[in-house]
Amino acid sequence: MPRKTYWDLTERPHTERKLEILDDYIHPWAKIIFSQWLKKRHKNFKIAYYVDCFAGRGKYHKDGQQNTISGSPLIALNCAEHIKKKYGGEVELKCIFCEIKPKYLKELETFCKPYKGIVDYKIYPGDINIIINSILSKIGKNASLFFIDPCGVKDLKKKTVTQILNKRGPNDLLLNYICGAPRVLGKVESMLKRGEKSDQLFKLFNSVKSRYGLNLIFECFGQKDKEILVKWATEILKDTQLKYRSVYRMLRPHNNEVAYYLLFASRSPAAKKIVDYIFNKKDSEGYYGQARLPFGNKADYDLK
Repeated sequence: MPRKTYWDLTERPHTERKLEILDDYIHPWAKIIFSQWLKKRHKNFKIAYYVDCFAGRGKYHKDGQQNTISGSPLIALNCAEHIKKKYGGEVELKCIFCEIKPKYLKELETFCKPYKGIVDYKIYPGDINIIINSILSKIGKNASLFFIDPCGVKDLKKKTVTQILNKRGPNDLLLNYICGAPRVLGKVESMLKRGEKSDQLFKLFNSVKSRYGLNLIFECFGQKDKEILVKWATEILKDTQLKYRSVYRMLRPHNNEVAYYLLFASRSPAAKKIVDYIFNKKDSEGYYGQARLPFGNKADYDLK
């Protein structure tokens, strides 16, 4: 997608909704986390980390107005500043932003600058798949919330997600699972059946292999995105402590097709209740001027 379109939310209310969900969740999440320190003095809850694995430039455009909508990094910084004021510095939310593109990094630094000296944040230049070990080492066992919002299927490797899910200590996850796997898998299957061996085949094959792993590739041929998501999520979550999960289908406003799924996972049943409430609330709102969209009922949020 062209940059001028990607950072303009005028015709992308589903992206704005995703940001609203993050904003609606990060504040109660922080309250739950820091209450463990304030009430029980649990050392892993005095400092918490928000990690944005694909931070982007920090702001979006809308309705012809430049940089009017806060992206995920600024949503997190705003929450961190609120926490500092509310608790007088007794607890702290630290922010980590990862971004690979130099131009976006420069813009992100500009938009984050007003928070310098007020909130503890660090911008990591580079590929999250490469720098994840450094980030996990920095966080240690402290509570964390990972927001994983890649631009495409090939940007996030399964190994990276597994490392995040197996992080020590309290850990919550909001992951944008981008649709399109059936299309890519269909191309791979067709080329394999025709006996084709080309650079394109190997490129496509390696792309889905890095995301799903070799075991799932052949299982997923001919299946729908939701079915593939369930198989993938079930496999990567099965040996983790993140037992409470929900998934939200984000629809495109013009045709009600699923743009992506927002996958949530946590150790906390209270966190899942909050997320399900947020999902249900968003379902009832519809998009600008539209009636309620056909998201289904609350049971659809459960990952089964």
